[in-house]
Amino acid sequence: HGSTGHCWCVDDKGQERPGTRTPPGTPHVDCRRPERPKTHCELHRDRVQHTGPDGHPIVGAHIPQCDEHGHYQPQQCHGSTGHCWCVDDKGQERPGTRTPPGTPHVDCRRPERPKTHCELHRDRVQHTGPDGHPIVGAHIPQCDEHGHYQPQQC
Repeated sequence: HGSTGHCWCVDDKGQERPGTRTPPGTPHVDCRRPERPKTHCELHRDRVQHTGPDGHPIVGAHIPQCDEHGHYQPQQCHGSTGHCWCVDDKGQERPGTRTPPGTPHVDCRRPERPKTHCELHRDRVQHTGPDGHPIVGAHIPQCDEHGHYQPQQC
């Protein structure tokens, strides 16, 4: 579609084949191949893309990224915030993998490692308030990509 960038397959009557619509920037479906059932990732992506009252995505919602086989991409990035994180095969975030914009991403292909003292300390401080949010003014330890304390803390 020229104005939205979405593509889809149609049947011999010109009707859209369910499950073939792809958003801009994602691999297109091979319309010559027979349909396969949608995967969990594809269903999740479709659900998020059509959840607003007007049938459009909710502004700011994370839209899951699926690979060409319909599985979750190991690394998911939020288009609005720039945060990235690793997910398991069910699309659940792997703890300790979220990175803010402008910082190096975690290698999502590597197996999870146990959290370090710094990471546990940081997590504990970030969730110590009664509402689960950090206490205002509390120092949140800064850990490097290996989980060690950054030499300089600010």
